[in-house]
Amino acid sequence: LRPFENYGVRLPAIQILVNGIEGTNLDRDTLSELTDIIRHQRYDASALGGRQVYQLLETRIDLLDIYKLGHVRAQPVHRLEYKTTRKSPAAAITMHRLACELVPLWAEKFDAVLIEQPTGEAQ
Repeated sequence: LRPFENYGVRLPAIQILVNGIEGTNLDRDTLSELTDIIRHQRYDASALGGRQVYQLLETRIDLLDIYKLGHVRAQPVHRLEYKTTRKSPAAAITMHRLACELVPLWAEKFDAVLIEQPTGEAQ
């Protein structure tokens, strides 16, 4: 992407989503290293005018079977799991956090989805 800056195309912020993460040492170490690289700009930013273009999103999507189930059923995962007994958050909570992080102006609308808990079934 950097060569675009040489042609006068200013890169927008690039948001990085951590998807399919497990609680393994390898995943924790990788995430820690990625966070450090972005936080301390340990990448060549010379063509970017020193701007901090990369942003690591706070939301993490764990590697869970519910996401596979959503794919198989062709259903948005937030409609399949509003509550869970796992330690990790329910899929609806994770998707809510991600949506609010990406589009904060619509947070109230996203909050309504958690309250109403639509399933996609015909009424």
